[in-house]
Amino acid sequence: MPIYNPIIRQLDQAEVLRYAGLKSGTPFPAELVDEACMQAQLLVRPAASWAVYPYNNHDDVIIAETAVPITGAGIQKHLYGAQQIAVLAVTIGNDLEQMTADWFSNGKYTLALLLDAAGTVAVEAAADSVEQLLRQQQMQHGWYTTPRFSPGYGGWDVSVQPSILELAVAHQIGMTHTASCMLVPRKSITAVIGISTGPKEGPEPHGCLVCRMENCRIRRVSV
Repeated sequence: MPIYNPIIRQLDQAEVLRYAGLKSGTPFPAELVDEACMQAQLLVRPAASWAVYPYNNHDDVIIAETAVPITGAGIQKHLYGAQQIAVLAVTIGNDLEQMTADWFSNGKYTLALLLDAAGTVAVEAAADSVEQLLRQQQMQHGWYTTPRFSPGYGGWDVSVQPSILELAVAHQIGMTHTASCMLVPRKSITAVIGISTGPKEGPEPHGCLVCRMENCRIRRVSV
């Protein structure tokens, strides 16, 4: 199973502010945003693992040693027509999370908030890098891919996380889950990507477009 270490060259500070919950009002001091982003790039340890499986799109089942049914209208629609599924796991490790906790403990609340947000931007960037790599690999063989789709979005219940982690062989990069199916390390992502012989008609919705949390504080305004 492939293991990949994405390189994150720069963090989008506008995205850091969005994940920090800043949509209006007084902005954070620029020097604190700069420090949080710099520390984040020093602390992140991006790693990803994935595997590709056949997919029965009539019964909505990933065909593996232990078959994994895909339940939820949003994810089923997203994967409609796929013949294979790439199951991936991405993390930036524990170091940033530990520094965030230390800063909170030491009263550096704004820095801690910004560092936590920078960690989210970093793991999303790492996942984007993996998604792009998989797309390029599949295009070389004449296949098409969907955007990634994660448990917890579009009605896909997070209870599937243990199965997704197993399919992605996520233990190779130190990822696991809690009893409530939250990912560990916390700044981690699991997702699936549909692979098919032909492209779908029209753009494929993803991200905030498939999330039902309309009052989410980090929801993109343009959605």
